[in-house]
Amino acid sequence: MRTVPDDIESRVEKLVLESLDEYDIPGAAVAVVRDGEVTMAEGYGEADAEEGLPVEPTTPFRVGSVSKPVFWTAIARLLRRGELDDDVPVSEYLDDNFVSWDDPVTLAQLATHTGGFESTNRNMWYDNPADGRSLPEHLDPMPAQTRSPGTVGQYSNHGVALAGQVLASVVGSSFPDAMDELLLEPAGMETASFHQPLPTDLYEAHASGHGGDRDGKFAGLGTAPAGALSASAADMARFMQLHLDDGRIDGEQVLDPDTVELIQQQWFTHHEELAGMALGFAEAYYGAYRIIRHAGGTPLDAFWTELRLVPELGFGLFLSYNDDSGQDPVIEIPETIIEEVLPEPDVTAPESDGRPTLADELEGTYRSLRRGAHEVDSIFLTLNADTIDVSIADDGALLLEDGDDTTRLVETSPLVFQDVETGEKVAFGEEDGEIAYLFMSGSPDAYECISSLESIQFHLLVLAVSLLGTGSGWLHWSPSRDDGESRREWFQSLRTDQRRRARFAAHLVGSAFSLFVVLFLVYLSFDFEGTFTEPSFLFRLLFVLPLVGAVAAVAALVLSVRVWQEAYWQLRTRVHYSFVVLSGLLVTGFLWYWNLLLPP
Repeated sequence: MRTVPDDIESRVEKLVLESLDEYDIPGAAVAVVRDGEVTMAEGYGEADAEEGLPVEPTTPFRVGSVSKPVFWTAIARLLRRGELDDDVPVSEYLDDNFVSWDDPVTLAQLATHTGGFESTNRNMWYDNPADGRSLPEHLDPMPAQTRSPGTVGQYSNHGVALAGQVLASVVGSSFPDAMDELLLEPAGMETASFHQPLPTDLYEAHASGHGGDRDGKFAGLGTAPAGALSASAADMARFMQLHLDDGRIDGEQVLDPDTVELIQQQWFTHHEELAGMALGFAEAYYGAYRIIRHAGGTPLDAFWTELRLVPELGFGLFLSYNDDSGQDPVIEIPETIIEEVLPEPDVTAPESDGRPTLADELEGTYRSLRRGAHEVDSIFLTLNADTIDVSIADDGALLLEDGDDTTRLVETSPLVFQDVETGEKVAFGEEDGEIAYLFMSGSPDAYECISSLESIQFHLLVLAVSLLGTGSGWLHWSPSRDDGESRREWFQSLRTDQRRRARFAAHLVGSAFSLFVVLFLVYLSFDFEGTFTEPSFLFRLLFVLPLVGAVAAVAALVLSVRVWQEAYWQLRTRVHYSFVVLSGLLVTGFLWYWNLLLPP
């Protein structure tokens, strides 16, 4: 039987200390569990670089989405007790006046990110945790459902938060209090809390984030169950014990072993040959060994966290950094440790045997469904959505291009492909008889095949050309007055002078759209997440400009008929006028498509 190397703790320590120097990171929290025993719970470096406070084993860190497996562990207790049913619509556990959504959704679907909800930052981030409202208020309105529940994965923090409100309703208390009662207190996680703001003693001991978009220890999170947990290395060591020693912590039975088994079993996968989702954990395979894991990141306050468990070996690793530079080592170090703990996979990928099944239909661009569709931040989420280009090599191998990385895979069964180097598998999914999705092993998100007209690059190109046109309208068609003519007389003349009216409409198209884009970007540069979390009155007021631009574009389109009929100007000038009008209509269409035409 495989055993964990005796020196793995010293190896983890060495890598973490090197990463603090290499990446100039103030501090880290680290925990290791082996054979169900805590063998390491340490803090390294500084909790706050300005004050020089050291990281202790009990120093709380913000763990981001690593909150999710902690939360779903509490849900599992209620499932085992029979107080919740994972296959019952969650609306049955909520008050009648609670926010509604399109299609019934179950806890199982929320746990596996198959509730169909789009991604959005709406009601998410707050500079001060004390500024947050109750969980139901942050869930009203819920994001739109863009997929039928239970079909494909679409990562949703709001979906997890909705499950958190179910837990709170069943327990009959606030969500943070329910988590204390169900899990954190029984598990002895003394410095762990979902409360916002934290109790004073925990807040004062808490690490500060460095390199994020705000000052202070950390921001508030409206969707608390999805990422608001603060926990120390000592806390997370005890949590790992629960999952690696059949629900025991230091010999005390805290969870029923059946509850642990319920959590760790596979709950959903896009394909039977792919790793999928456990309850709150993502699956992964390293050779024959199954890993359950979750990553966490809070970019606003710069905490980055990774949790990996190998149940078969009773091994677990928790690592968290308090600086934005921790994004790389928080993944690199766990991968290195897993490679040293587990035997190297024996990859026996078959040779390519001609063109794969439905080869012509597989090629194209696939984009992650973790993006928006109906909210004002949709374009920014789409810009950040992972995109993979799929092509077929001359010898029939499948090529996946993700940025600068190219992966070569060979078909092992219809529409299933294996990485020739790592053995990892991907699969394609059909919808209405056509290839529609790419599924990555262990990823909660599906990747949807998109056309070139749906690509963000095409949309941004259209916007750039259109803004060039409207901007030229602002400059070239600037209103001018005759000698001795007052401003009032000039505006009165618009009632009868079609030429001036056409000129003014073109100028208004350019000035309204150009000014909106400039002010919109300036506004976002000061408070990106906060703007989309809860748009202010001033931000909403900006949307008067695109409305004015859209109305002016339609008016200019109508006036362009007379421009050509009466041949107001030289041909070159009339062509330019038409270009300005077309550009205004394209900008209007772009803003409408990305939910930026009307106030949020």
